[in-house]
Parts: sequence; C-alpha cells; structure tokens
Amino acid sequence: MHRAGVQSPEDAQTLARAIADSPGVRFGGLMCYPTKPAMVAFHAEVRDRLTRDGIPLEQFSGGGTGAQQVSKDAGCTEHRSGTYSYNDLSVWRAGNCELDQCAMSVLVTVVSTSCPGFSTIDGGSKTFTNDALQTTGVNGYVREFPEIYLEKMSEEHGVLNLSRLTDASARPRVGDKIHVIPNHACGTTNLHDVVYGYRAHGSRPGDGTLSGDELIEVEWPVPARGKIR
Repeated sequence: MHRAGVQSPEDAQTLARAIADSPGVRFGGLMCYPTKPAMVAFHAEVRDRLTRDGIPLEQFSGGGTGAQQVSKDAGCTEHRSGTYSYNDLSVWRAGNCELDQCAMSVLVTVVSTSCPGFSTIDGGSKTFTNDALQTTGVNGYVREFPEIYLEKMSEEHGVLNLSRLTDASARPRVGDKIHVIPNHACGTTNLHDVVYGYRAHGSRPGDGTLSGDELIEVEWPVPARGKIR
C-alpha cells in the first residue's frame, strides 16, 4: 500500500542486520499490512537473506480481513484481522462473507418519500462516513429491503435508490426505521459514542420497525471515538 517500512528484501536485510548488531535490542521478525500476494516472494527472499546472515526470522505477522490464505501462503506465523468482527460491505464485495453475515448496521429513520424512485433518511456522511465502494457508487445496503441501496449523502441525510424494487408498494414509508449496512465498519464505529448489540427474534422484512422483535443485549461505549492522537 506504499504506506511505510522497508520497500525491498535488501532493505529488510539491512534493517535486520542493523538491529541484530545493536546492543539492547533483538530482531524479532517482520510485520506487513495488508498481506498481499507479492509478500509470498518477498518473505521467501528475506528469509533466505537472513538465513545466510545467521539471523533467525522467528515471527512474520500478516494482516487484513480476507487475506488469511495469502498470509498462510506467505508463511506468516500470525494474522491480524479487525473488520471480520463486524464484516461490512467492503468485506462482502470482496467475497469474504455473505450479506447476512454483516453484523454492523445503523438504525435510521425514513424522513421523506416525496421524490419518485428515492427516499431520504436521517443519516449521511456524519453517520456512515463517505467511504463509497470503489466503482459502484454504493454507500450502504438496507437490511430490510435488499434491493435498496444508499446512493448518495449530504452531511445529515442520505438518499436511498429504489429503482431495483420489484414491488413499488413495498417501499419504505415516512417514519419507518430501517437498518443500513455500511461500507466501512471501522470508520462508521469512529463516528458514534455507543455500539448496541442486539439479537433479532423473528424480524419481519419490510416492516421497518423494531416492534419488540429485536432485543438489545449489550451496550459497548466507544471511548476512542474521534481520537486521532
């Protein structure tokens, strides 16, 4: 991802040698994120170079939800995943989960249906972030209405696209509460003070209400919300 760190096996060898030759510290291994297919050859060459230098490569840490198999192929000794705890549309689109395995959703209210083919909800970029799925223009999917997607957002409002609805009469009504699955669970979490854990009991698709079918079991505060340092 061109973020930071060494950029070649030669650089990794040089850094490992410098650490191994320094008093008070010990070279423990390598860490990368996310684990890309290119890391398979990268890791193999680094290991060969360090073996020739007599430097043991004890740990190789990979990461990224959906990259588990690549980490295994690269010989990682551990894999760090985060988004998997919720899953989101980006994980789903990459083929690493089913849509009904996305645990995170945001409860919003439909506030307008005046524009044909669209509905407006009371959640926008301050609720979901503005991380759109690349090349799709999709900002979220509605759990109760799988054909409906969040097309665009202002800061406080979102616009639902209803063009895929096969039954126009089944569109959400003003006042309906619906669950929107976000593109990016990490960024969405950072915009809220509390995450509510609930368990669905016989929910009614299209009803758009809680109606006692969803039981909140736990509240998780987000103490790091908005913290950047």
